[in-house]
Amino acid sequence: MSREEIEIKVKQLIISELELEEEYTQKDITDDFLAVFNINSIDAMDLLLQIEGEFDIELPDECFNAQIFKSVDDVIDMIKELLEQ
Repeated sequence: MSREEIEIKVKQLIISELELEEEYTQKDITDDFLAVFNINSIDAMDLLLQIEGEFDIELPDECFNAQIFKSVDDVIDMIKELLEQ
């Protein structure tokens, strides 16, 4: 799966899971994840669980620390890395 395909799926999950407007897909994926989407740590954890299911991957436990994923770009990189294993 290409990085672009992963990015599209992740953005769709964010919009769906957090019930956001489509305009959020235009946000810079390198911006601060929690601030851009105005979500709390519980929402972030739920989103990561959805990502695991969507991509059929298992994120390492340390990934559930908000400091690990500072941006959507970080999430995409981790998914790509896990899919390539």
